[in-house]
Amino acid sequence: MDTAKEMQIKSHGWHKVTLTGDLLTGDTFKIKDWIKKYLNGKWDGARKGWVVDLTAVARRTGGNGDTMMVN
Repeated sequence: MDTAKEMQIKSHGWHKVTLTGDLLTGDTFKIKDWIKKYLNGKWDGARKGWVVDLTAVARRTGGNGDTMMVN
């Protein structure tokens, strides 16, 4: 079982999200275009979250591992 990691995304304000394996959930509606563009996100309706590219997540994660920044 994958461990859930709480994170924040800074894009037009702060958005609290949870990453469990490759599934991103939480406050994502206002940043859905950002998730698609920068994390190669694809909506998975059955799982009610975004399947994201973990390599893209790692590139955008801050040094503390819990914050993703735009560009």
